[in-house]
Amino acid sequence: MLIEFRVKNYRSFRDEQVLSLVAGTRKDLPENRCELKDIALLRSAVLYGANASGKSNLVRAMGFMRLFVTSSASERQAGDEIDVTPFLLDADSKDNPTKFEIAFLDGETRYQYGFTLTRLRVLDEWLIADPGTSRRRCWFDRRFDSKTGETTWTFPSGNLKGRKAVLKEATRDNALFLSVGAQLNNEQLTSVFGWFRDKLRVVDTSESIPGISMSGVTASRALKDADFKRRAAMMLQSADFGIEGFDVSEEIVTEQDLTPSDIMSEEMRKKILSREVKLLNVHMLHHAQDGLAPVAIPYADESNGTKQFFELEGPLAETLENGYVLVIDELTAHMHPLLTRRLIEMIHDPDQNRNGAQLVFATHDTTLLDLSLFRRDQIWFTEKDRQGASHLYSLHDYKGVRKGEALQKGYLAGRYGALPMVEKLI
Repeated sequence: MLIEFRVKNYRSFRDEQVLSLVAGTRKDLPENRCELKDIALLRSAVLYGANASGKSNLVRAMGFMRLFVTSSASERQAGDEIDVTPFLLDADSKDNPTKFEIAFLDGETRYQYGFTLTRLRVLDEWLIADPGTSRRRCWFDRRFDSKTGETTWTFPSGNLKGRKAVLKEATRDNALFLSVGAQLNNEQLTSVFGWFRDKLRVVDTSESIPGISMSGVTASRALKDADFKRRAAMMLQSADFGIEGFDVSEEIVTEQDLTPSDIMSEEMRKKILSREVKLLNVHMLHHAQDGLAPVAIPYADESNGTKQFFELEGPLAETLENGYVLVIDELTAHMHPLLTRRLIEMIHDPDQNRNGAQLVFATHDTTLLDLSLFRRDQIWFTEKDRQGASHLYSLHDYKGVRKGEALQKGYLAGRYGALPMVEKLI
């Protein structure tokens, strides 16, 4: 489970910002907490803020960290630049390192892992483990001295087993030691790497590839799992779309399927064709009149709300089943608020969420600002200052928020900040 995430000098985040899923001491909505041995963690967190205030950049930051951990050793060559974007609106930050740090619980062990980097190299990297039975143990610490150009490695007290010298030698300047350790089958590091690869799921809806990932996890799983397909169809029926079910088939992507566009570069097009990516074809089965057979309608012709609900079914099911951390930008972009609310209630329901699954999402849907749905410590805001730097803060930080307060009204009135300063448009 996610405990907290820290980011500094990444895109619009100049100063270090912290998203915490540690539950406060308030007793309201106990089902929204997951009570563990020595810590209580929240099952969800929701992000509000004006357009371009930093919500999407927080999701991107978590996505970047996950991607860099899982790919820095396997998909990067010596000398390749790291595609990281620092805060660019002042003279100092653009030349300073970017920092990512995450604390999470995997099994009985609590981990704290982070790194700093520039476009040219990884500067620092550290991993601390707390098994809950004794003091915290630093597995490794890597520090780059810009004056000498040397990197200092520390492996305290033999906490990290295996051939550390071999791993150190194999770690390029632009790669993470954690990633190399997993690639070379170090058992301890592979376990931590596996949390990033398997448990942390980040969905940036703005970066999907039309026609390739259109129906994502839901369609691909339904193709292989008849029971899941049945349950997904039942959810569609309960959502009142007039849909009885759906069919899925697949075929290899051809050149005719990939029309050149501003969204897809020629390089990406060639990469997709070289990998023989399979295209999932989905048809929704709609109710027909007068007892006729259901009518199959192509997925592309469905409403955006139907598509988003369908695409979320798979990731949400896998999240609940496996205790994933699911991070989504613009969860509610096209869905009716009652449908969104129902999905959130599934995450909060201890009977449906038995494995510690968590949902972190950004939205503009103020109807969800409701103290009967979220606790104060689950509601977060992003806001930019006059220098263009994003700040992240929680409703829990505000004093005097009354029980039963109309949060939607208060937010739109500017009580909690994080609103656009809208002037006359023309």
